[in-house]
Amino acid sequence: MLRLHLSTIIVIAIFVFSTSLVHVTAQQGEHRIFKRNFRNEPLEIIEIKKGNQLLQFNKTISGDDDWLKGAQVLVKNKSSLAINSLIIQIEIIDPENQSLASVPFVVAGNNTQRHGVTSPLSFKPGEFLRLSFPDKFHDKLKQFGARFGSPRLDRVMLRIDTVVFENDMLWHAGFMHRRNPNDQNKWDAIRDDLPISEQRRVENLRNATLGQYESPFFLPSSQLDLA
Repeated sequence: MLRLHLSTIIVIAIFVFSTSLVHVTAQQGEHRIFKRNFRNEPLEIIEIKKGNQLLQFNKTISGDDDWLKGAQVLVKNKSSLAINSLIIQIEIIDPENQSLASVPFVVAGNNTQRHGVTSPLSFKPGEFLRLSFPDKFHDKLKQFGARFGSPRLDRVMLRIDTVVFENDMLWHAGFMHRRNPNDQNKWDAIRDDLPISEQRRVENLRNATLGQYESPFFLPSSQLDLA
């Protein structure tokens, strides 16, 4: 009777351990991060890290559902102009690389897209800047992931979205912009040499994302780290 009792305890213990192991394993997954490039990008993404782990583009990354939480990106200003605000966007993508949803990955400086706004950021040519993925953006991305069938964020893509320079010019989606002379809070792409089809594409991209981020999205200067 004692032997049967001990055998029962051992079987139960093995079952509990196996169940716990399956639960832990189920939280792990394989993820990938890609990069979308535009022409004439003023920034270069040097690396993305989470702690000491390098998150390489186009490589399988093992991790749990929060594999992006606390990630940091190192960028270089490769333009010839000083930058006073920037937005790098992160998108959830499907297996065909179509975007399902996006949020800012990092945002730095004040919203100088708005006329008359000044910024503490002065990111000089050749300098490096390290920025963290804020928890509020990460949590919003997870919400979108759950809504669009990708709760683990298995496939994401980074893209440089918008950069504003200290000379009051703006780069977006591969093209430089200047302020509209009739409305200083609007921007016009400098595209005189582009075909009509390309002009419409640029206008659609600009209208989709430009100017949608108000000041609460922008990090205070105390959270900037010039590397």
